[in-house]
Amino acid sequence: MHRLMRCACVLGVLLPPVCASTARASGYVEGGAMNYRLTQGYGSWQGLYAAGVWGVGSGTVWNWELDHNREFGQRASYGVIGLTQTLSPRWYTSLSLGGSNAGDIMPSRRFDASLARKWLGGGWLITSVGASRIEFRDGHKTSALNAGLVAYLPADWVLQGGHDWARSDPGAAFAGRSFVAVTQGRAGRHYLTLRYGWGGEAYLVLGANALNVNYQSRDISLNWRQWVTPDWGFSLYLEDYSNPYYRRTGGRIGVFYAF
Repeated sequence: MHRLMRCACVLGVLLPPVCASTARASGYVEGGAMNYRLTQGYGSWQGLYAAGVWGVGSGTVWNWELDHNREFGQRASYGVIGLTQTLSPRWYTSLSLGGSNAGDIMPSRRFDASLARKWLGGGWLITSVGASRIEFRDGHKTSALNAGLVAYLPADWVLQGGHDWARSDPGAAFAGRSFVAVTQGRAGRHYLTLRYGWGGEAYLVLGANALNVNYQSRDISLNWRQWVTPDWGFSLYLEDYSNPYYRRTGGRIGVFYAF
């Protein structure tokens, strides 16, 4: 899973949809930079990003992000726009569309859709199912299904887990991947999210080469989002990822303005 998608997963926990109300809709804009070091002679990755969310507190929440990165010697920009729409007090859906302008590392096109339901009193337990379609310029494509579970607990704790089932072609390579995450905090103060992911990946893209293999990988990340004033704050994302071919460590740092 691309880092941009992992950040989106965290966003889904931090900004749960609510039913339309008389509360003023809110959001944020954010910008920052990223840097990663890779082993096995693959050098480093650098990039810049901008992101934003609008509509928190209403029944319609929009989010967007734009990355401009240098990875495996290729420069490319990747953007995504998403919508989370409340359907009823218990049901909501999320849609997102992404794509890049060049290169073989980032998807040329990506589409994600999910449907979620709140359970129990207060809707503190949420289950979701979704699907993804990812296409690359080298010709390979991935179709995936996913299922997730989120539990909002007392004292501002959130537990999350999920699993993806993916098929990549050509070659009919199948892979399954799971993750668990724990978040503590609330808007206006801080969020701390620790996430661990493990399992299979079908393709390893290294520059212009794609290996049709079902290899294993794991990643652990820490996301810290801290308000310094009621409107301003900073975010720090740290990640350690490894597979049989290389290890990647680094992260991104940014500043956000909430409104």
